[in-house]
Amino acid sequence: MIRKTLFSAMAAAGLFVVPLKCAAMTIATCGAQSGQSYYQPTGPASAASGAAGWQKDGITDGSLTLTVNDSAEFDVLQVDASKRVISALNDGAKISPIRLSADEVAVSVYYPADTIEIYSFFRDATGRSSLIFLQSKGNPRGITAGKLFVSECSTFDIDGLNSMIAAGAAAASN
Repeated sequence: MIRKTLFSAMAAAGLFVVPLKCAAMTIATCGAQSGQSYYQPTGPASAASGAAGWQKDGITDGSLTLTVNDSAEFDVLQVDASKRVISALNDGAKISPIRLSADEVAVSVYYPADTIEIYSFFRDATGRSSLIFLQSKGNPRGITAGKLFVSECSTFDIDGLNSMIAAGAAAASN
């Protein structure tokens, strides 16, 4: 299996084209997520079940962490209510950076079977860090839904990520 590194993913996205030497780091850690979900009236969420349509939703007893591993690959780690850690990378997701700036990093997480997610971590003008999470899940044998959640982040090291990228660019130019 060919693994896409942070460098090759960012180069493919046109975000940057220099080799990246990477040490594992935590980029962001965010807490409870709240928002809305829309459940299509199919399968377990059929119109007859009363679960179809817009629902207030969220993850109140978990956390979400964006990391870069030693191989320069992004990973999204979720801790659910049972305190189990779930790695998107270990679950077979394809993770690609889609935006990077001084105050934001956004990644797409694609599960080939049925789900696409976008995680946008950002720092606002007051220095507060947040996450916007979007998900589209299509499962003909299960629940088909779309979600939009927001979360506050206790850690957001965009400066460290940008410094790592700048160091890789400087090393490549020497």
